[in-house]
Amino acid sequence: MEFLYDFLYCIVSAIISSIVFYIIFSALDESILQAFKPIKKIVNKIKKRAFIKSISFLITIFLAVSIKDFFNLGDVGFGIIIGFFISLTDMIFSTGLAAPKKDKEFKIRKIKK
Repeated sequence: MEFLYDFLYCIVSAIISSIVFYIIFSALDESILQAFKPIKKIVNKIKKRAFIKSISFLITIFLAVSIKDFFNLGDVGFGIIIGFFISLTDMIFSTGLAAPKKDKEFKIRKIKK
């Protein structure tokens, strides 16, 4: 039962920290600095984005576990690190919360008889 609580703490802290880091990263991206624009241009030119994103996911997991072990963090700290890396990759690859917003305008079509 303790594993379930530890897992829940990690997931909740990852979700909350990913939202917080998304707000921070989007403010940095939309500010005068435009911190992620050069990286986004390079990533958009790559043809195999899905492959690069999966490789970055594996690197992210490795880095997060290494940081957790090095600093001897608990489950909440691990969730914060995971949330940071999730927001960073979402911002770079324009996925998740950072995905371009689609126009969801409701259109009525005429039915032809």
